[in-house]
Amino acid sequence: MNCEAGQVCYANPTKPGYAMCGLPGTGGSGSCTGNTAKCVAPGQTGTYQQCENWSGQYVNANCPSGLNCYNNASGTGVYCQ
Repeated sequence: MNCEAGQVCYANPTKPGYAMCGLPGTGGSGSCTGNTAKCVAPGQTGTYQQCENWSGQYVNANCPSGLNCYNNASGTGVYCQ
């Protein structure tokens, strides 16, 4: 599989044995829209993925040191605590 310029290949998390393309640092989380975010491991780490509006891809982000990430009630955002 060849990815578009500027993208890298990742294992598809929803289809084992298949690949997908994404921007470096996205972990292959796929496309997104709007100002959405999701925790990587809710309540366990401070790592989350934030939608980057201009690219439509998730990018890695982190809560401030010592805080864990939690998904909000609507599942569209996160908070650090």
